Amino acid sequence: MEKAAAHAEERGGRGLPERKFIALKKRKKVLHAFVIPCYGESSYLEECIQSLLKQKNSSPIYLCTATPNAFLRRISREYRLPLFVRNGEPSLARDWNFALEVGRKRAKLVTLAHQDDLYHEDYSKAVEHAYSLYPDASLIFTAVQDIDGMGQKLPNVAEKVKRILRLPYHFTHHTENSLWKKLPLLFGNSIPCPSCTYVTAHCRRLLFKNDYRFITDWDAFLHLAEKEGRFLYIKKALLSYRRHGEAETRKQMKNKNRLKEEREQFRKLHGKFLGGLLAKVYSLSGKWA
Repeated sequence: MEKAAAHAEERGGRGLPERKFIALKKRKKVLHAFVIPCYGESSYLEECIQSLLKQKNSSPIYLCTATPNAFLRRISREYRLPLFVRNGEPSLARDWNFALEVGRKRAKLVTLAHQDDLYHEDYSKAVEHAYSLYPDASLIFTAVQDIDGMGQKLPNVAEKVKRILRLPYHFTHHTENSLWKKLPLLFGNSIPCPSCTYVTAHCRRLLFKNDYRFITDWDAFLHLAEKEGRFLYIKKALLSYRRHGEAETRKQMKNKNRLKEEREQFRKLHGKFLGGLLAKVYSLSGKWA
């Protein structure tokens, strides 16, 4: 059902004839693509799209959603971007898995672009260059700069701490080692999810597990760390991460889902006592963000 719905919505809501769709399937994969999982009617979506259109290395852009509406169809038409619809209730893990599959069929490298955020014009160029140097990569990500709803830069103590946690990733010649990849993730999710590009050859079909709502990305990174493939960290801030009251992260903080899921993950990694202690300390980072 999801597959059929995606076909019907592609090309801005205009159904593709079967012959044309078959030709599209046979088209050679590009190196890199952006896929935006869209939710509702985000007032920041167009800014995100515009930042992707300004990339120095042009990459195709695709929209995916489980909440189809007139707003998204208009955006799809105006920007001439294919829109893929997933049938079923919105779910962070299912939506991301669906978006990753849309990208996997079309590109070797897939960035799941977050609809509220802005991507620096050098983002695609930097990702493709990093991959050309280390084609054994499984995950490529960058540093980030926090911004508010108006696009103004924000100080973020938590991000500074995470940059320290990411120090092992500076030594790229070691980042094919599972323990080395996992080390910065043992004390929290130090990888900025919106900045991530996934090398699809190294990603399982259902990379994101539906067990979680807040730490879906952290769990996926831990999985990738244990598998073959190098982690590539681009130390330049090539993503502006928008913090605002309606963001999913803020909602999870308010209803305590974050603390519950983080505690569970820390206990898996460090045992009940130490894991519980680390979860309490880590939860303070939400107050600094």
